[in-house]
Amino acid sequence: MKFKIEDCEIFAGRCQNKGGQYVSPSFGVTVIHAPTGIQVYCDYSYSQRENREACIKMIKSGVYVFFLSDLLEK
Repeated sequence: MKFKIEDCEIFAGRCQNKGGQYVSPSFGVTVIHAPTGIQVYCDYSYSQRENREACIKMIKSGVYVFFLSDLLEK
């Protein structure tokens, strides 16, 4: 099975606070793989691009493990 980014739904969110000196804004990204239902959320970085890339890496490994475990059960 090949991983296709077209099978994923990507949602990008922003925090509602202004940021400021002592408050850090977060730019979380949620990726849902529709065929398997695997959902990943990432807000490690201040950049949505970096969070999106991290989510894609995590969801790829999750889909790989899902299909690998499915093959081992057969």
